[in-house]
This record gives sequence, C-alpha cells and structure tokens, in this order.
Amino acid sequence: MLYEETRTYLIRHFDPLQAVCDFDIDHTDRLYVVLRKHLDDEAIVAARDEIRQAFVDFFHEVGSVTVVFKGMERIGVKIRP
Repeated sequence: MLYEETRTYLIRHFDPLQAVCDFDIDHTDRLYVVLRKHLDDEAIVAARDEIRQAFVDFFHEVGSVTVVFKGMERIGVKIRP
C-alpha cells in the first residue's frame, strides 16, 4: 500500500525522466499526510523499504537512486545518472 501511494505521489509531482528530484521538506510532509491515511507513524517507519523501492522504481530509467530517511521529518533523495 505504501509503495502504491508513494508512486502515485511521485507521478503527480515529478518527471520520471529527470535526473533531479528536489524532494524537499514540503514534499516530505505532503507524502506523509497521504501515507498517514492508511497507517500510523510506527507502521510507516517499519515499511520504509516500500517507500524507498517506489522511488527507485520511479526513477529507474535515469539512474541509481539513494533514499535517506531523517526520522519522520525529511526524506532525502539523490539520483546518480
């Protein structure tokens, strides 16, 4: 479920063919609002691999993706073409 919701968010806000993902604190907050409709924070933390995989799959055509979680405050994304 988190995978699909994360992919949907990315589809609405980012171009999957761009090697840049400015996933700032506002995007983090908005994504967590969507995810909290389905699960609480503890369950979201436990399922971070699903969220990470959604980013990797979304940007797979442009490069290698690294996703770093900084608590529930920030998701950092780096794409290496």
